[in-house]
Amino acid sequence: MAYVRFNRGSDLYLFMSPSGLTCCGCRLLSIYAPLENDGLSFYAKSTQEMITHLASHRELGDMVPMGIEESLLNDDKNNYPT
Repeated sequence: MAYVRFNRGSDLYLFMSPSGLTCCGCRLLSIYAPLENDGLSFYAKSTQEMITHLASHRELGDMVPMGIEESLLNDDKNNYPT
């Protein structure tokens, strides 16, 4: 399931993958950590880690849809069961 896709209101493609919440084609990796993960996507180990990641996108000036954090928190138990 995609939480958000690249479009006029978003600079992100964020979805749940078998590796965790995934920021596909993440621009932050090319700037700050080009060798992290596969160099193309950021894989969060927790919902909070992705929320922090989204804040970094906002600080950079990327368009991040409002309310995405709430959606992630609502799905937290399904995405990262304990």
